[in-house]
Amino acid sequence: MRKTNQLHRIALVAAIAISVARPARAVDFSEKDKQVHAGLSFAGVILSYGATRYSGWSHKKSLWTGIFLTAAAGYAKEISDKHSDEQDLQADAVGILLGAAIPVIIYEW
Repeated sequence: MRKTNQLHRIALVAAIAISVARPARAVDFSEKDKQVHAGLSFAGVILSYGATRYSGWSHKKSLWTGIFLTAAAGYAKEISDKHSDEQDLQADAVGILLGAAIPVIIYEW
């Protein structure tokens, strides 16, 4: 039951993040910019998680810290961008979801 709850929470956060940015078209991951957004978000979650776990934080606290720090950084970058694109936020959400899934899979299984 514990694994399922954790995955549901991650999926919920990702769904909320994706639903906030509803562009008229799907994200085109063949664009370099979208790949960079997803990749940096993935790396942000993994690095934040690793750093906080190394500092002695719990798995759960480290995971949520990584998710929220990465989401906040992506959002702050996007609102400060002159050429803001809602699809960038969706690419960030995909990267965050994938980045959060790795520690959950390793820790839970």
